[in-house]
Parts: sequence; structure tokens; C-alpha cells
Amino acid sequence: MRKLAFMMVCISLLLTGCWDYQEVDRLESILAVGIDHIPGSKSILLTAQIAKPEKKGSSNQSGGQEGKAYTLMNSEGNTLTEAIRNLSVQSTRHILLSHCKTIVLGKEFAETGIGDVVDELKRDREFRRSDWIITTDETAKEILEMDIAMEQIPARGLDHILQIYQKEGNVLPINLNNFFARLNGVSHVSFAPLAQVEDIEKRVASQLEKSTGRTLESSEKPKTMIIERTAVYKDLRMVGVLNEEETKAHKWIIDTPKGTNVLLPYDPEGKTNEGQGEIPLSIIDGKVAITPHI
Repeated sequence: MRKLAFMMVCISLLLTGCWDYQEVDRLESILAVGIDHIPGSKSILLTAQIAKPEKKGSSNQSGGQEGKAYTLMNSEGNTLTEAIRNLSVQSTRHILLSHCKTIVLGKEFAETGIGDVVDELKRDREFRRSDWIITTDETAKEILEMDIAMEQIPARGLDHILQIYQKEGNVLPINLNNFFARLNGVSHVSFAPLAQVEDIEKRVASQLEKSTGRTLESSEKPKTMIIERTAVYKDLRMVGVLNEEETKAHKWIIDTPKGTNVLLPYDPEGKTNEGQGEIPLSIIDGKVAITPHI
């Protein structure tokens, strides 16, 4: 009798299901979030970029919100947790944050202070320490609204860009874990790549018009997001921005010169015209030693 009772208990344990399961088609995966400060209020504006579930037999069409592979949702709240909760009220599906790859901080919000949000990001188990964090000199909402060439979902394109920057490029990307660690260090200083919105087509056309001396006809194209500078944080507040040259030097000091390009001047033998030549050099690997001089 005891043996039968023991077997029944074991069978009952094997037959139990998941009490908190969610069907896959009832989930909404957030791939990137943006946080902005609402002027004249203590509330924050949360922008979420959500991947649309693909239907069988359907194909993504270009142009128009209906044809995009993602959608944007916005909500407000006094805290990040409240804004996320208010976001879920708008949706008929369960909001999933574990697939989030990038967190974008708007300029005004970063300059006001990010202490409360940083504390919530540390405590929320759905946000991963491997998530990228970037800042923008615009609003985070504008960055997440921009399409990225060759990518159906901009959040994935942004993730790929930052992964490439890890191996090559002049800007040093940073994830939440390293961002928090630097803020908790002795100096309480950290950094984040700065995303900008620029009309590259207009800039190129202007340069060509100067060289040709005539007005060029060009079609209207959307603006492009570029990452060439670095935002600096001190005591949980954005205090300044490094320009392109300073950003290159920053990568050499903080990390390694791996993946960067430099131009070395030289005087070629037998050169008759004035001026020096330049040798472009791509650094495959290397180390940096800092020797302070007082």
C-alpha cells in the first residue's frame, strides 16, 4: 500500500503543468526601449520598439506603417516600472522584456539625472546586463522611430552596429554591466555612445555643389542615424560629450587601439613637391600603456 501511494505521488508530480505559462503567439517581444524626460513633469516617456509576429504566407512590404516588421508603443509613468505597466495596458498580449537588446537615453533625461532608472534597471530581472546602452543628442523616441538601411527591424540593426564596433571602429560600445560598474567606481564616471540624426544626403549634395559650382538635383531621402561621438556621465548625470577626435583617443585609453585607423605622416625620399605624405594604418591588435607626466 505504501509502495502504491509512493508511485501515485511520483506520477502526480510528473503530470503537473506550468502554472504561469504563456503561449508564444500571445507574447510581444520588446527589442529596444527609449527613455525621455517630459518637460515640466517628473514623469518619463517610454518608447518601445516591438517586433510584429510573422503570419504564414505573408511577406513584409516596404513603405507605410502597416508594411513594417515592427511597431512602436509609448507610455508615461513616474517610474520605469510604472511606464512598463502602463505599456502593457495598451496591448492584448503579454509584454516580454527579456529580448530587449538596446536601451536609449534621451539627452534631456540624461542631463536631468538617471539615478532612479539605473536603480530599476539593476533590480528588474527581465533586463539583461548584456543589453547595450546608448545616449542621443535628440530624444530617444526619434532614434527608435528611424529606419536603418538593410534591416527590417531597426533595433536589430542597432544591435549589429554596436557588435561591429566591438571589433572595429572608433567608438567604444558599452553594456549595462560595464556602465553600472564604472558608475560604482571610485570616480563615479561612465560613458555611452552618442547617436545622432543627420541628413547625410544634404551634406554630400552641399559638398558637391561647392566643387562643381552649380545646384544639384537630388531626391528627398530620410535622415540617417550615425554614432561617432561619446556621452560622458558623472554621478548619474550626463555632463558632456566627446567629439570625434576625443572619442578615438578615449577608445585608446579605456580599451585598446584594436580596430582603429590612424594616419602616419612621412617624408618620401626624392619628393620634390611640398608637403608630407600619409600612410593609412589599420591596427589589428595592440595594447596601450599610460605614462603620466606631472
